[in-house]
Amino acid sequence: EIHRECPLVACTFYGLSSALVQMLEFDYCIIDEASQALLPLCIAPMLRARVWVLVGDHCQLLPVTRSRRAREVLPDPTLFSRLLHAHGDVAAVRMVMQYRMNERIMRLSNALSYDGALVCGSADVASSRLQLSFTSADERRFDASAPAWIRSALDASLSTAWFDTDVRGFHEVVRGDLVTNLFEAHCVCELILWLLRGGVHASEIGIMAPYRSQLRV
Repeated sequence: EIHRECPLVACTFYGLSSALVQMLEFDYCIIDEASQALLPLCIAPMLRARVWVLVGDHCQLLPVTRSRRAREVLPDPTLFSRLLHAHGDVAAVRMVMQYRMNERIMRLSNALSYDGALVCGSADVASSRLQLSFTSADERRFDASAPAWIRSALDASLSTAWFDTDVRGFHEVVRGDLVTNLFEAHCVCELILWLLRGGVHASEIGIMAPYRSQLRV
């Protein structure tokens, strides 16, 4: 009875297998991150609603499909992309205002993926930069001992910094399906330590790696 009277139900695709949800019908089905959801996963929730809305970004990476046969049969594995390609702007609304990137970083995404359509949501977003506040002792330590690459990474005038670890001879190690690079992990740890010393809260630091095995290093 509680579930039937609830105006809003949020769950994962697999949460739909719950008997409590299976008995419900909805006015609207909103699928978030639909561009990351394989087509079969979308069917079940859509059958439970009269109207459905897919929210996603087809310019991002497609979901991982391990089966080679599946990739051959269904090269466009998401319902989001298939509908977008079939119906275009008739069925889609493009949201171009973003609050994640400053203007310099946004230019890269615009050039590579969005045909220059993205705009910053505010002047503060457009001009945002890294802000550090070292203690006097840490500032002296930074000036005396921080390596050149750390100085470049923490240069507030820069919005991006690229470092090629291959030139140092520290390559990836592949063992079966596992790929790791201990030197890169060490560099990430050292950079994090300097960010924390500079007053950046741990919750404001994001670390991304293409391999799960690298996250375990």
